[in-house]
Amino acid sequence: MFHRLVSSNVRSIRQLSTRAKQAIPSDDHDLIYGTSSVLAVLHAAKRKPMRVYLQEHQQELKKKKDSSLVDEIVDQCRSKNVPLVFTDKGHLNNMTLNKPHQGVVLKTSRLEPVRISHLSPMDGSTSAANPNRAPFWIALDEVQDPQNLGSILSAPLSAAVSKVSAGAVEFIDIYSTNNLVKFLKACEGWNVVGADVGAETTLSVQEFAQLSRQPTILVLGNEGTGIRTNVKSCCSAFTSIPGRPTQFKGDVDSLNVGVAAGVLIASATLYA
Repeated sequence: MFHRLVSSNVRSIRQLSTRAKQAIPSDDHDLIYGTSSVLAVLHAAKRKPMRVYLQEHQQELKKKKDSSLVDEIVDQCRSKNVPLVFTDKGHLNNMTLNKPHQGVVLKTSRLEPVRISHLSPMDGSTSAANPNRAPFWIALDEVQDPQNLGSILSAPLSAAVSKVSAGAVEFIDIYSTNNLVKFLKACEGWNVVGADVGAETTLSVQEFAQLSRQPTILVLGNEGTGIRTNVKSCCSAFTSIPGRPTQFKGDVDSLNVGVAAGVLIASATLYA
């Protein structure tokens, strides 16, 4: 449904874009591990791949279900002139701090979000899921957990992205802003809808879906404190996840921001 996101927390974006922590941290490159994630980087072509490290003894990898992905990675490297380095499993384990790398690690340039100050009503004029619908953006207010950001990026979007959800960050345009309040106030012609269970008046999911037929920004707040008060003042409306009145607050509060985003995005897609 959406394919553009703006965040006030650049750090969480950088952490998500680095699928593998490094034994010696680097400011000029990332180490990406796992067949799906590496292939996503190579296909998206947003970064500059430096080299791919492959586990030795390819015949052993051929026995695994991801062998076709390994073959595709090799083909991509050859077509893009990316050096292939064959090494042992122990070296790959050290590079990824013993994370499950599936015998593949990519050294690549970092993925830096583009800074923006505002949107015009025509920014993102098409949706990845439906090119005929109005633009739909997600704005994150100090979301801290990279895994929650990953869940939001992997929310229903398109078949192509869902197949490579581990590398979804490569296929979605991600932007950052130093001041979310100024950014939202500068977005003239947009509906700014906050996801807030504590709001006195909230749109139903169906009402939110109807509203999102116009240029819309859905604001999602911090995992612990929700949307900040000054950011709420920029919202023209609020929405929340439906539930039984007696359990409404507890049910919603128990959901993390990634799950809540998935529910709202999927519901809006269904009813729009």
